[in-house]
Amino acid sequence: MIALAGYWIVLFRLVKMPPNVLSDVSSYPRTTVALMIVMGSLVAPLMEEAGFRGYFQVALEGEFRAPVAIAIASVVFALALC
Repeated sequence: MIALAGYWIVLFRLVKMPPNVLSDVSSYPRTTVALMIVMGSLVAPLMEEAGFRGYFQVALEGEFRAPVAIAIASVVFALALC
């Protein structure tokens, strides 16, 4: 992880990129913007949960029994939210 962070720093200094900017949504209708926010709020946690449970927990279940894998995945997920 530290090596990846160092790699990121080096690449960031070599290749100048503009900072992350939010797109200007003032030209869109308010209902469109509201629907984009609602869909982002609904889809993001569902996909995160599917990826986390579908990948991480299945990998853990290959090494541990199911209850232990669920407990480990829950603890890691709780720590990631802190």
